[in-house]
Amino acid sequence: MKTSSIAVETSRSTTQSDSIVRQTNISSSYLTTNLVTGVLNALLSPCAVVANSLIVIVIIKKPSLRSPLNLLLGCLAVSDLLVGLFVQPSYVAFRLGENQYKFVPCALRLFYSTGFFICYGVSLVTLCAISCERFIALFYPLQYYHYIRYSRVLKLVIFIWIINIFLTGLQWAHNKTARGIHLVSWTVLLLTAVVSQLRILPLIRRHQRQIKRHREHLFYQRTGASLMQIKHQDTDTK
Repeated sequence: MKTSSIAVETSRSTTQSDSIVRQTNISSSYLTTNLVTGVLNALLSPCAVVANSLIVIVIIKKPSLRSPLNLLLGCLAVSDLLVGLFVQPSYVAFRLGENQYKFVPCALRLFYSTGFFICYGVSLVTLCAISCERFIALFYPLQYYHYIRYSRVLKLVIFIWIINIFLTGLQWAHNKTARGIHLVSWTVLLLTAVVSQLRILPLIRRHQRQIKRHREHLFYQRTGASLMQIKHQDTDTK
């Protein structure tokens, strides 16, 4: 009996030590992941701010660039600029604070999560809008200016920001239906962008093949013309 109880106690202590080792390994890997992602975001944040600021400034300064497509690109640049200004620094503070103090203030969690949902939601919707705009431009070029106008795209951009702020507010309502609507809308937009790009790619490849054949035809024409000139020059000299 004593031997069996000793064996049971030994197995329990072994199990406990194994669980402690696993928890230590998980916590160490989690801390390492936090550190690496925090450092990467700290390095990429200034690059995002500078690059997207330049894009926004150029679009605003040059009236010739104020087209529907560039307006959507500017909306995407503003969203990415806000990510670099607010979302990435708050993410760095979130992860490094979690490593250092094992605690993150609720205000920081709320700020990061709200910025994340708004900015990335705007980016996703804008990318979907750009895909649809390119689809119309390539497949329906004659109807493009009838459907795609600067004023309409401007209203769309305003609507994109308003709807994403509204859906992000629903995230904090602790309502499963509201969160489900948010998730389903993101999924539908992502699928729409993917389908549009899959329809666009074959058309782009066909145009590339046509351009390549046209260039080859022009090259052969010029080569043949130059050969004819050389033959005429030879006959004239003779």
